Amino acid sequence: LVRLYACWATNVSYEYNVGYVDDNGSFVKLATVETLVDIPFGEEKSTIEKKELDKREGYTSLGRYYKYDAAAEGGKGEELTDDFVLEQSKEDVSLDIVADYIKGDYRVVREAKDITSNASVDKKANRMLYLMNDVDFGGARVDFKIYNGIKGNGHKLSNFTIRVADRKNEGNFDGSENYFVEVSMFGDIDGGEITDVTVENVSIGVRAQGDSIKQVYFAPLCMRAKNAKLVNVTFTATKFVVFSDHELSDADYFKDSEFVYYTKDDGTVVSGCTFSVCEKTEGTV
Repeated sequence: LVRLYACWATNVSYEYNVGYVDDNGSFVKLATVETLVDIPFGEEKSTIEKKELDKREGYTSLGRYYKYDAAAEGGKGEELTDDFVLEQSKEDVSLDIVADYIKGDYRVVREAKDITSNASVDKKANRMLYLMNDVDFGGARVDFKIYNGIKGNGHKLSNFTIRVADRKNEGNFDGSENYFVEVSMFGDIDGGEITDVTVENVSIGVRAQGDSIKQVYFAPLCMRAKNAKLVNVTFTATKFVVFSDHELSDADYFKDSEFVYYTKDDGTVVSGCTFSVCEKTEGTV
């Protein structure tokens, strides 16, 4: 005689409630992500990021998450690591987690592709870069001019190429309508900042061929700084090649700035910035 007994499994749900803590110290939920008890948090992060991304207007998520703890500063308790899993339970589990936000619109950079793969998206956004790690570009050409500066957070950008080939005839520093070329890392900075970053082993290539180009202006970080902040920056260029019909030693033609900027207004703060640039050489760019 065989007796069979019915057995019902308990239908338990597991979920993360992602949000932030407001100025009143209250947890504000932005989204809920369902999960399973044995799924590591790292495998859910991309889903969580997509759900909470851009939902807090005027802020940028840094991709770090913490258990909500009302007694902790900013509600940020224990940081959730990629191998974290929710504990098995006979009752539903709903964990409030706090996303790490900074005020402002930034491109968060952990590796080279965070800049190079998003250039077309960021081109019209006028956002700044927020550096989370040291980044080595392996010699790749990088266009930083689409960004309004960078918060370096003590990190380093290295081994990249700045290439300039565009000529202009509006906004010449000498007031003329002559064609000219501007060479710098970020171009113009308006209301942004370049802070707490080391920039090293930079290669610069300038294409300024033709008699119509009367001046080439160079400044390491930016050309025009307006209401900007340039603080604690070290810039080193180890290669500087210019393709031109002019003598590079002609001071009326190639105009180097004595500062990390070419011009600045009274609203711009500059402190702790140094730069070293190698000699220019003629060559093909």
